[in-house]
Amino acid sequence: MNIQSYASSIHCYATNNINNISDSSWSYHGGSIFAPPPTDKSVDLLGHILGTRVGAVYLGGVANPALMHMFQIFNAAIMALATLIVSYTGIISTLNTAQEGQVMGRKWSSIWIPMRSILGMIVIVPTPASGYSVIQTAVMWCIMHGIGAADVVWNGVLQDLSNGLSPATALTRQADTDPRMNRIYDSLELIGADSAESLLRSAVCMQTIFGMHARTLPEPPGGFRTPEHSNVKDLGGRIDFYEVMQDKQNGSLRVGIPGNDQFADICGKYSISGATPEIYEYKSAALKLMFNNLLPLAKVIVAEEVIPRDENNRVIASSR
Repeated sequence: MNIQSYASSIHCYATNNINNISDSSWSYHGGSIFAPPPTDKSVDLLGHILGTRVGAVYLGGVANPALMHMFQIFNAAIMALATLIVSYTGIISTLNTAQEGQVMGRKWSSIWIPMRSILGMIVIVPTPASGYSVIQTAVMWCIMHGIGAADVVWNGVLQDLSNGLSPATALTRQADTDPRMNRIYDSLELIGADSAESLLRSAVCMQTIFGMHARTLPEPPGGFRTPEHSNVKDLGGRIDFYEVMQDKQNGSLRVGIPGNDQFADICGKYSISGATPEIYEYKSAALKLMFNNLLPLAKVIVAEEVIPRDENNRVIASSR
């Protein structure tokens, strides 16, 4: 067997197959299973790093000829090393055939050794006009479809949420419960109602201070309680809903300006304690979720025009 002709025939066969692949089935936009949208940020980042395309997989972005040239040289070096390995395999298989009288010898498979050699050469051949090899193009094809599949799953979740479905199961009262469970449900309802009202007041207070700081809301009609309280306007951009823990089982959630002793909890403070650290975390997470869900309502309330009224709920006539 002529080793040079053997290696040359493999190289020609691989090149012809690459041209066929890059012209047909590897086209990303032609036969996509999960096509990510053009606005996907991960695809945009890949395009800026790897260039407009990896083989036949289109990424967008801007061309990166330096990286393509680098991969072309790298894949050419890998191709040269693979040619040496295939040549060595051809020489040893020829010697084994001549010595043992069996194709490829008794220890080597006459089917899998040539197949692996040919497929190995095919996948490392650089694709035309890109510099990336077939295996690199295949990996990028899988990455793009993985991104597209993740987009499909997330869009489905958003669609379900927009239709009113919830990923959590609500705690509902059973039709027939014993008196003790009824008392527990009554207590939970009262605690939830009181907490929701207090958290809504805190959220409205927080949004009001935000508005005064941004000068989108006027100051209170009656003014501030003391001149020092008017400083909250200048510090209003730092107001936040934050947590202060004493230990793993005790702490508080505060709506105010962190690090400021006067306004640390100007809009509310909610003490939390739990028999175990896990119970404390559950309580803290529940209050945080309630507050974040009430924020949109608080923004609507703050945005409405509030008519000044006195202590008897009578409208205060504006002086003109």
